[in-house]
Amino acid sequence: MDKKIFTLVFNNTVLNTLIFNHVVSISSMNNSREHYKWDRVLNQPAVLASHGYVDQLKEYLNDAARTINLNGGFPIFQSAIRGGDLKTLEFLLVRLQIERRTAVEATHGEEYGFLNTLLTCCSMYGKLHLIKYLLDRFPNHQWNYKRPFVSSPYSSDMEIVKFFAAKLDEYPDQLLSEKNGNVFNVAAVKGDIPMIQWLIENRSEDLDSSDMFFSGVNGNHLHILKYVLLEHSSLFDPTSTKYISSSLNDPSRFEIFKFVFGLGCACPSNIMDMALQANNLEAMKWLHSNTLYRCAYNSIDVAARSGRLDIVLWLNENCTTKPTFEAMNGAAAAGHLHIVRWLHENRTEGCSVEAINRAAINGHLETVKWLYENRTEGYSPSVFETVPMVRNVELLEWFEQSMGDPQSDRILFNAALFGTAKSVEFLHQKNKVNNRFGFSKKIMDAASSNSLEIVQFLHENRTEGCTEEASLHAFNNGKIDTLEWLLANRTECTIKSIERDIINKIERFTPLKYSSLEWALKNISIPVDKLVLYLWEIKIKLPWFFEIHDLLADYISKNK
Repeated sequence: MDKKIFTLVFNNTVLNTLIFNHVVSISSMNNSREHYKWDRVLNQPAVLASHGYVDQLKEYLNDAARTINLNGGFPIFQSAIRGGDLKTLEFLLVRLQIERRTAVEATHGEEYGFLNTLLTCCSMYGKLHLIKYLLDRFPNHQWNYKRPFVSSPYSSDMEIVKFFAAKLDEYPDQLLSEKNGNVFNVAAVKGDIPMIQWLIENRSEDLDSSDMFFSGVNGNHLHILKYVLLEHSSLFDPTSTKYISSSLNDPSRFEIFKFVFGLGCACPSNIMDMALQANNLEAMKWLHSNTLYRCAYNSIDVAARSGRLDIVLWLNENCTTKPTFEAMNGAAAAGHLHIVRWLHENRTEGCSVEAINRAAINGHLETVKWLYENRTEGYSPSVFETVPMVRNVELLEWFEQSMGDPQSDRILFNAALFGTAKSVEFLHQKNKVNNRFGFSKKIMDAASSNSLEIVQFLHENRTEGCTEEASLHAFNNGKIDTLEWLLANRTECTIKSIERDIINKIERFTPLKYSSLEWALKNISIPVDKLVLYLWEIKIKLPWFFEIHDLLADYISKNK
């Protein structure tokens, strides 16, 4: 669909409701790729970039704090390059100030640099039009063609491979080294024999240092293994255990595993356990039938944690290994209730209190309920203190009911600091006259670093209030909406409490909390000489975060 038409449809309230509420379910009928509702897409910059929604991406990145959170910017560039939209790439180069970054890289002696990383990414995804755009836009940049060439076979595009091979011929001083990787290995991973043959004819200097047989194993390409043995047998080392180890890591490589094993390659002594760790039942069965290798004593424990009942059943029937109580503990921790039930009905090892403890900590309510109703081990009383951190109010309600009259101020404190407003509201309703959960000023203080909704609930439904620490917690954690609400609604909180030792406060919280720094500069008078020193330190620690640099520099300039 044309993006302009798409945007018009999105902005029409009636059409939006009729179409986008069902777009995920409709799309899921067509294939198994991940799908997003439009309101989620708008908050996924990588998705916007990969699909060329430049206008929506501009709106998202209009917030400087969001730009800071891109963590250097490469993932969003990668998405844009994968999508192949030139306008998106052009926008990101400007918005993330790549010319400025390149200049800073030069002063820091960066060997490779961000632009070269983008060029390599374009090579991997086979985007020749973007490659030519970058080279034309930055003609004076010190381009490094080694890694783009090595990565070019990932594109499965011979034109890309030839383009960068020609560049290396044009700049022969750019010698390849092991740290750059090996182009033959990449071609072998892709399973492309014609590409390998072209490279042999035109870039043979890289062949002897390659490891194409191993790369063929990793790529799951039997024809590559046969080709290497026939044409380049010196690249095969039967004394190495890495071929069999790699072939076991992925169950889809079973034919590769049998082929490599048949060549007499060295086997790691724990080969059966490696197959188990990879959930490779087919290889386990083959090894059991054709060799003397056997599993370790805790094999069923491992299979139970992975949720593989088929492997548990096979081990139980064919091997002498027996599970321990950690089998049920591990299965419960991962929420594999079907494994827990089977172990309960067919084995006698049982479990420990850790079964319910771990299931609870990981939010598996149904597993917790089943264990409580069918086993006698119970759980540790202290586990209730960690349940609010799971952010599952139903789990919290269950423990409160099953424990009868739990009393601990850690339960409420963790709910305020890590949990949800619903959890705090539930504990408020169940608190009783003896204040068994310990409502106090420190609860709102803790909530101030977590959730404005919790703070507002406590303000409206409790009388304990807070201390001036609440505003400090909000400030230090970048909760500016909470901070402004506290200053407007709680007399305990004043700007003076934040002003005290403000430079140390700014230095303590991560400078990536752009909103906190922006608020402080707008609302508090800060000594300029100390900010000058702070800016100097930030430029060293975070050289690419120009939004922070500019925010500080602008304040310093206006307040000299």
